[in-house]
Amino acid sequence: PVAAWVLMSSSRNAAASLAPSALVTIATFSISHLVSGGPYGQLLKLIASALTLFVAASLARTSADFRAGALGLAAGVGLLAMRGMVGIQEVQLGVGLNPVEEVANKNYFSLLALPAIFVSGAWLLHGRPAWTDRVVLVLAVAACSLTIAGSANRSGWVSLAVVPILLFGRKASPRFLIGIATVAFVVMYGLEKLELLPVVEERIALTQAGYSSDELREQLYQAGAEIFLASPIYGSGLPRISDELAARVGGAFSEEIGPHSVVVYLLAGGGLFCTIPIVVFALRVVWPRFRRYELGSIRPRDEGLAWLLPRLGLLWLIRGLFSDEILYSPAFSMALGMFHGVTVWDSSFGGVKAVERRQPVGGMR
Repeated sequence: PVAAWVLMSSSRNAAASLAPSALVTIATFSISHLVSGGPYGQLLKLIASALTLFVAASLARTSADFRAGALGLAAGVGLLAMRGMVGIQEVQLGVGLNPVEEVANKNYFSLLALPAIFVSGAWLLHGRPAWTDRVVLVLAVAACSLTIAGSANRSGWVSLAVVPILLFGRKASPRFLIGIATVAFVVMYGLEKLELLPVVEERIALTQAGYSSDELREQLYQAGAEIFLASPIYGSGLPRISDELAARVGGAFSEEIGPHSVVVYLLAGGGLFCTIPIVVFALRVVWPRFRRYELGSIRPRDEGLAWLLPRLGLLWLIRGLFSDEILYSPAFSMALGMFHGVTVWDSSFGGVKAVERRQPVGGMR
């Protein structure tokens, strides 16, 4: 962390302003792990996630850099999604498609696919994509969307449904409507062709009838609130949160379980001691221009894409309500870093010019 802070401290680096808040965040998380006596696997993953964001923010300086990053992220995750569909023979109800079944459960893929879909959609709908870009990005978005829809991951479904809303600008352009219709058609056709509709129908039926995982999630939220209220400053200690939750939930879920929510993980596990620094860091990532640029830069504009950065942060939060693993998602770190870096470096990307800090609010365009 110290070496990263030194490397990022140059005024010529887009990630320089993030270094102090990132260092404080890593320090508080480290203290929580040290006091709790480890293990330190999650701490190492958090540091790796922060460094991924730093590197992406440092390398993405122009719209061309953003385009290259979007194509790379979309192609990588898109190929992973296609790999999961190739040679599919029998789909297990309750699981559906899972391209990463060798290393993670069915819920993890959406942590990779959602930022790829968002970044791809941002460039397709609001950027200046070449025809080759459109081919690659549309294929990737369609493959990722179909894989999420064909999984039994309901939180992935909810987040996927939110993406078009977050990508919506001032008005529904023909490009936007055609894109949404195309992806929706591919998803519905793919679900039927790959015989994945029973997976979706079964999950919907279980949700309507009452599902054990819903009961568990409610108990986890309640237990997390109890832990936070018992120790609001330091929480239970991040490494001990799973054991604390398991002890309070008990019953059929008495085995060690995870918090299944970044909110529960931070507030109950780290208390305000860990939550406040990471919230400050997150705000600095998604609003890099809050002080130096017009407040209008966070609203939809006819030019630029920087107004989408806070919306990507909102997508992270929505998906994070159902997963604590989002803290370590390399795809989200890369996407946030790319957006942050090019927003700071390239004023044309934001569709807004810098203004003096002393300019009154009435002077905004």
